[in-house]
Amino acid sequence: MGLTEEELQEHFNDENGGDELTAKQANNVLCTCEKNPLPTEVVVFFENEGLGPGGTITFEQFKRLYDSIADPTVEDLAEALKVFDRNEDGTIDKEELREILLRRDDVSSDITGDLDDETIDAIFNAVDSFGDNDGYISCTELATFLIENKTFRVEPSEDQE
Repeated sequence: MGLTEEELQEHFNDENGGDELTAKQANNVLCTCEKNPLPTEVVVFFENEGLGPGGTITFEQFKRLYDSIADPTVEDLAEALKVFDRNEDGTIDKEELREILLRRDDVSSDITGDLDDETIDAIFNAVDSFGDNDGYISCTELATFLIENKTFRVEPSEDQE
């Protein structure tokens, strides 16, 4: 899953008008480009470039950063989703799914306000039917669904940061 240089440039320009990017801005652009880096990956890149906390990178540097971030895998995302599996049974129940969706940073506030039981049921059934349709959602099923649908960014809670 790679973007063309023109697509990267467009995302880069959208973040800061084509100027240089801070680490936070670079992270935002990477997430927009569906890379979803670990926070340490961006920090380490900036350090390796000899930039301090307030440093910025050019588009050429950003391209190198983009190329250095691995695409997410189903296995990696499934492992990360296990933090939401409170009873550690290997599945995500409807309340756990609600928590995941409320933490997503690519859902507008209009949608998150509409996460009633009917909406959660519909999403749960869509994810389950994408998998084995057994009435349960495994972390792997959810990860597969999210990656296939290009929506998988989840913000950590304050106690998980």
